[in-house]
Amino acid sequence: MQKVIPYFLSLFFIIPFCLSCGNERPSENSAKEPIISQDQLAQIWKLANIDLVVNLEASAKNETDVLLNDAVNNVFVEEGLMLCFFPNGAVSELIGYKFSQSRWRIILNKTAIEINKNGIKDTLTLLNLSDEKGKPYLSVIYEGVGNMKFQAIQTMLENYKDDPFYPDNNQWRIKPTVEETDVELKTRLKNYVRHVTLILKAAMERDSDIISFEHSQGIIKIYNGGIGIVKRKRIPEEWIANFFNEEQAMIARKFYREYLLAGEYKGASSGSWVEDDYKILLGLYKRIDEDLKTMNK
Repeated sequence: MQKVIPYFLSLFFIIPFCLSCGNERPSENSAKEPIISQDQLAQIWKLANIDLVVNLEASAKNETDVLLNDAVNNVFVEEGLMLCFFPNGAVSELIGYKFSQSRWRIILNKTAIEINKNGIKDTLTLLNLSDEKGKPYLSVIYEGVGNMKFQAIQTMLENYKDDPFYPDNNQWRIKPTVEETDVELKTRLKNYVRHVTLILKAAMERDSDIISFEHSQGIIKIYNGGIGIVKRKRIPEEWIANFFNEEQAMIARKFYREYLLAGEYKGASSGSWVEDDYKILLGLYKRIDEDLKTMNK
C-alpha cells in the first residue's frame, strides 16, 4: 500500500483527487453499513476534515509523523476540496482551483462509491451519513489513505446540468496543450462567463443568502448591481494557469473587456443585486455566443 500515499499526495499538486493507483477494494474490516442511495449522495460535498493514515515521508520510513500528517490535512481543508456528485454519474472534483471530471457509481451493495477517471478507479467505503445541526455529513474511508468527512453545502438543482460545477460548465478550467485560436479563446471565455452566470442563477433558485466565488475567481468583477473587469495586476494566477500561457490569458481578458463595453444594461433595478448582475451576465453571454456564431459561419 505504500505506493498509494505518494501518488495521492503528488496529485494534490498535479491532478485533483485521483487518490490511488489501481482499483482498491475495502478490506474485510471495512464497514458494511450504511446502505446509501444515489439520491442521498447526489449533492455538492465539501471536505470538512481529513485524517491520513500515513504521510509521504513517513511511508518511506515506515513510521508516522503526526505533525506532518496534520499539516497535510490542514492544506486540504484550507484549499477547499469539493466532490460534486450528479445524478447521471458525472462528478466534478476541485481542490482549490484545480479541476478534474470523472464518473461515479455506488458499488458493493450500496456500501461504497467507485470513482473512475480514465480507467483509474478509486473506492470510497461509506462509513456514515449523519445530520449535524440540519446539515448532512458524509464520512468515507480510503483504505491505506485515511478517513474523510464531507459536509453537504448545496442541494441538487432540479436541472442539475445548470449547476455551476457540472463538468460541462467547467471546461474553461482544462488547460490546452497548444496555443488557441481566437475562436477557441472566445469559446473558453464563453464557458467561464456561463459558469459565473450559473453561480448567480443557482443562488436564486436555492434562495441562498451566501454566494461563494471561492473556487471561481477570475476576471469578472462582481459589484452590487453591476459587472466589471478585474485589474490586470489583480487577476488570480490560478485563472491565468487555465490558458496555454499568460499572453493567451490576456487576449481572453481583452475580448471580455470588448464584450463588456459593447453592452449596456437598461433594465430597471429588481431590488436584488443578484438578479440584476445575473441579467447583465446573460446579456454578456449572449453577445459572446452571437459573435462566435458569426465567426463560425
